[in-house]
Amino acid sequence: MKKRFLKNLKHKYVPKFLQKGLWIVLLPAFSGLLLLAPGCGGDFGSGSREQFLAADGPLREQAGFPAVTGEPIREQMDAPAVMGEPIEDTEGSAEYESSSLNGETLVEDANMIASNDRNVSEKENPRESAGTVLPAPGVRTLENFLRTALLPLGNTMYVWGGGWNEEDTGAGEEAVSLGVSPQWKTFADLQTKDYDYRQTRYQIHDGLDCSGYVGWTVYNTMETEDGGEGYVFKSTDTAELYAGFGWGDFSPASQVKDWLAGDIMSMKGHVWICLGTCEDGSVLLLHSSPPGVRLCGTPVPGDFSESVPASQAVSLAEEYLSARCPEWFQRFPDCRAKTAYLQDSGQMRWNKETFPDADEIRALTPEELLETLFSEPGSGSSSRPEEPQ
Repeated sequence: MKKRFLKNLKHKYVPKFLQKGLWIVLLPAFSGLLLLAPGCGGDFGSGSREQFLAADGPLREQAGFPAVTGEPIREQMDAPAVMGEPIEDTEGSAEYESSSLNGETLVEDANMIASNDRNVSEKENPRESAGTVLPAPGVRTLENFLRTALLPLGNTMYVWGGGWNEEDTGAGEEAVSLGVSPQWKTFADLQTKDYDYRQTRYQIHDGLDCSGYVGWTVYNTMETEDGGEGYVFKSTDTAELYAGFGWGDFSPASQVKDWLAGDIMSMKGHVWICLGTCEDGSVLLLHSSPPGVRLCGTPVPGDFSESVPASQAVSLAEEYLSARCPEWFQRFPDCRAKTAYLQDSGQMRWNKETFPDADEIRALTPEELLETLFSEPGSGSSSRPEEPQ
């Protein structure tokens, strides 16, 4: 607790340029006491997965991830902020606003209340999810990867640091465990439509952040035992890092020409999983973004208004989420992602050696893909939900 307290004070009261030094002077607002504490120096550069895991100092701090209010909003949220405007698609829950301080975009205010009660249950290892067919751990196929990604849908809140370890240096216990943590749903069931992720920072056992979610999904697809090294990295770099491991090809945002099912997409401060492109050009996706693990759709490319009527991807997300996760949808009905997801995201596309696509999942439309993912593997039957009332 003392270590976490000092780390939070460092980021809240000390200018960023002083945080690189060997020693940092902390001046609490209402105390004449002078505290000295060691700081974490060094920039986070490129390198292999092993180098990332072995690097000195917390990965997320070296990569520019601060710990408390005042952090760059694009490092804690999932879309580039527009000054003075709502920065996240949180209709039905909350409105966040941004401002600038010392050249960074910051969270300023949110009038929301969230339950901070924690009831961490004994670790279990179920693979369960409302309405989804259970995937198999260690089955390295593209379809199994996407089935696995659906497991936390509608039962897992967005928690800053969720999926990371206590030291903030890599994957935490949940992200290297097979199955959905029962604590995620226990915590999610306590939350109201006014959930404020800023009140639950570092309650790392209660949910997942964006990189924790993607890393958890990859681990549960690739591995067959708990306790491995894990695949949780800085969200901005995840797609390129995965490509660097030989898992697929990376394309920077300026060179992305299409969006296919399974693509790992990284933008500044966020990472998400693509579920394909609808006829109108909108993209269906899965991600962990406030308030939680969500099925969302982007606007039609070039539609900067992001207003009604909804794109095909948004309508499809609303249809399935309302049918499969009705209690969640009642509290958190927003299924819209920003246009920036299509403009600012680099792409990693899995190769056939890592995740074979024998069933040609990528050739399906998003509508066909959801029918497949919500049906029994190989059954040929569809469990498409009825039209929502």
